[in-house]
Amino acid sequence: ADINATVYKVLDKSGKSYFVKERRQDDRPFSKSLVRVLEQAGISEALVPMQTLDGKVFSLSEEKAYHLFPFIKGKDGFSTQLSKEQWITLGQAMRKLHGIVNIEGVPAEDYSDRWRQAFKQFLDLD
Repeated sequence: ADINATVYKVLDKSGKSYFVKERRQDDRPFSKSLVRVLEQAGISEALVPMQTLDGKVFSLSEEKAYHLFPFIKGKDGFSTQLSKEQWITLGQAMRKLHGIVNIEGVPAEDYSDRWRQAFKQFLDLD
């Protein structure tokens, strides 16, 4: 679910269905590098945007960014219960996602307690 996006189901001339996500440009559209990271990590469970003719994973028009995805017919995660097998698949995908290290442009987690300490000071718990 993305509360900052508007979504559409569109059909091409042949009748094939696609899912379009529209976001304001300043909401940071998907980048091609994110798609590449997911693919390299073997995370096929993540639905990634299709590439445009010029190789981007979004198209800009006026102040909107548009992402095109293959349309998958089904129910969303809010209106159905996952089966045991689906929970296992989700857990395996999340394990892969959290196992990604050394992503270009993303600082590595150092697991320091600086944010916990800052929050404690904010709450004046000392």
